[in-house]
Amino acid sequence: MKHLIVALVMLFCVGCESLQTAYYEDWDRAPALTAEQRHYWLRVSDLYMELTPAQAQQRLDNINTDKKTSLQWFRYALLNQQLNEPAGWIRARDAFRYLLAIETLGQELHSLTKLLLKYNQNMINWDARYSKVQIQLKESEAMQQVLEEKIQAITNLEQSMSSRKEQVIEQ
Repeated sequence: MKHLIVALVMLFCVGCESLQTAYYEDWDRAPALTAEQRHYWLRVSDLYMELTPAQAQQRLDNINTDKKTSLQWFRYALLNQQLNEPAGWIRARDAFRYLLAIETLGQELHSLTKLLLKYNQNMINWDARYSKVQIQLKESEAMQQVLEEKIQAITNLEQSMSSRKEQVIEQ
């Protein structure tokens, strides 16, 4: 009996470990960055993330649309992200996808780009869900209004029937 329990526990642990490694398979295990590299790209990101949507739009208007370097694409994506609107998130996501596809993209920028790509995709998904919920809310409010009107009509009908009965009884 002991051997059966030990075998089941080992089988269970092997199953859990295979699930755990499958969860992390999508993560690229890139070598660690130097502190200087991390801080440089995080400072660039911070500078752009502090901009208001109006400031970001103003800078986007001044961007040259000719051939861009990786840094220019990165900045373009960050500016679009800061617009805080679905169209900006989509442009940012597409720019980050483009950056990830570039073979010359430095390792220091790859991890941050991947993170920002996921953020923008999540914002796009959130906006789609929020829009759907807003539509459902409007539909349910309209349905509530119709139901309230029906209740009022039934109440009015009952009151008129009651008053007629009283009139008939009085006569």
